[in-house]
Amino acid sequence: VAGGHKTGFYLDQRNARTVIAGLAAGRRVLNVFSYTGAFSVVAAAGGAESILSIDSSGPALEVAARNASLNGVDIGEQMEADAFTALRGLRDRARQYDLIMLDPPKLAANDKQVEKASRAYKDLNLLAVKLLAPGGTLLTFSCSGAMSTELFQKVVAGAALDANRTVRIVGRLAQPSDHPVPLSFPEAEYLKGLVLVAELPPRASGPPRGSAPLRCRSSWGCHSWTSSIRVPKLPFGWMKATVVPRLPGRGALSMGVAPAATMASSASWQLATR
Repeated sequence: VAGGHKTGFYLDQRNARTVIAGLAAGRRVLNVFSYTGAFSVVAAAGGAESILSIDSSGPALEVAARNASLNGVDIGEQMEADAFTALRGLRDRARQYDLIMLDPPKLAANDKQVEKASRAYKDLNLLAVKLLAPGGTLLTFSCSGAMSTELFQKVVAGAALDANRTVRIVGRLAQPSDHPVPLSFPEAEYLKGLVLVAELPPRASGPPRGSAPLRCRSSWGCHSWTSSIRVPKLPFGWMKATVVPRLPGRGALSMGVAPAATMASSASWQLATR
């Protein structure tokens, strides 16, 4: 809390955590900008085959390891590295992943920074799409309020084009309803996310790992699923416990966590770790 970003936990990503929990079973998972590891923890709890978490902050990765221990899961390998450098290294080693989460920090604080941020978002998504296995799923985000949803989608589309991959939008994610957007301040709609699926090769047979015929039981975005492809299963899981960074002179705090569907009204879900 004293030294971390946003108390060490992002409440606005609980919809994404719910989705990841339902996508992870049997998949090779890559969590980029993993911070304190909530995406990795829910992926492990959801049955991921393997997990690699990348973040430039060693202390954040230490907290992620503690989160995994509290939840009784193995979050696999953690890498302390610059995300751009690490992704290029994975590309050069021809690594592939079935589920990738790309959640960078704010890259554009104002309109003047949007052009530079667009180039960074494109580079990140280009590398991520190249690492995505056929039939794999990419959850990619921007929390830059100065970047519009339309521009973010265009940037990601350009990255997929440059990667020579056919990628389809099968869902959209945004901040939950307890992060409202005043009509007088549209920039408050800062969090935008795309759920993307890489097309299978033309002669590939059978669905990708962890996929199932179209079924959407979630209220977060059923309208945006497309029935033209097979999409991942959506059984939603639980997270048992979390930990926040140590306060000066105090021990670490731990607390129980409600299922994601009830978090919006859970007063106990105020401090935790991503």
